[in-house]
This record gives sequence, C-alpha cells and structure tokens, in this order.
Amino acid sequence: MASFVDPRFRATYIPSEKVDALKHRAVLEVETLLADQSSCQPPHLRVPTVPADGEAAVAPKAKTLASFFKQRTATTTAPPTKREAIENELSSYLQSASVESDTDPLKWWKDHEVVFPALSHLAKKYLLVPATSSPSERVFSCSGNIVTCHRASLKPDAVDRLVFLAQNL
Repeated sequence: MASFVDPRFRATYIPSEKVDALKHRAVLEVETLLADQSSCQPPHLRVPTVPADGEAAVAPKAKTLASFFKQRTATTTAPPTKREAIENELSSYLQSASVESDTDPLKWWKDHEVVFPALSHLAKKYLLVPATSSPSERVFSCSGNIVTCHRASLKPDAVDRLVFLAQNL
C-alpha cells in the first residue's frame, strides 16, 4: 500500500493481478479514514449539511404541469456516492502524470492535497511512518563492533561512552 500511494511508483511494481484488490482495499481504507475523521471531529467544527438549492429555506411555489416535467428530466442524474467519488479520485491519481524518481512523496502529496483530498489521508497514513529501523540498527552494529571477545569485560558505562564517541565523531 505504501508504494501504491507513493507517486513515484504507484502500481508500477505491483503485480497486475493484485492491482484490483489493492484498489478495492484503498477505497475501503479511505472510507474508513474519512468516517473516523468525521466522527472524531467536535460538533461545533462539523460542516452542517445544507439542502440542495436552498429547498428548506424557501416555501415551494405552485408549479404548472409543464414545469414539473421539465424538472424531472433535468434532475435525473444523481450525484456520485462517496464510494464512487473515491474510486474516481483513485483512477485519476493512477492516470496522472508520472513524477521524477527523486521527488519527495510527502511534498508531492502536500502540493496535490487539493486535487486528491481523500487519497491524501491514505498517503499520510502510510508515508509518514519510516519503513525501517536503520538508526537503531546502526547503534547496535556499532556497539557490536566495540564489544568484541577481547573487550568483553568492558563496563556498561564505558561501552555507552565508546558507542557515543563512535557515533558522534
């Protein structure tokens, strides 16, 4: 999923038989993230839902029979559901222009957060956590190089100081 939301790779290195399953999983995760975000938001910060075209604010007028049929034909298309909107956003993300391999994915998502608002939540979830623990492994490796069979009797304070010096010099 992390490489899927990385704009440098997208679905490039994902086997083609797994792309559809990954798309479905991404849509489900985005729906969950958006639902969690809206439920965690305090009531005074929630955006109130306004009826379309101010229907509740204006009293209905008397309509002629011809205007009734005109409106019926004009309003037959329903707005896309939340899932359809996320799927459309995902497909436009996958079809968008490729980026250079040295592009910072976090900066790219910051710049394109307006274009892909739902997917940016998924990118934040997967790209903000480092994938490796290499800094801690470097320290363990350094201490392993210091404490050898010949230097096994070093006291813990001395080992701490030697590791500190080795890492900071």
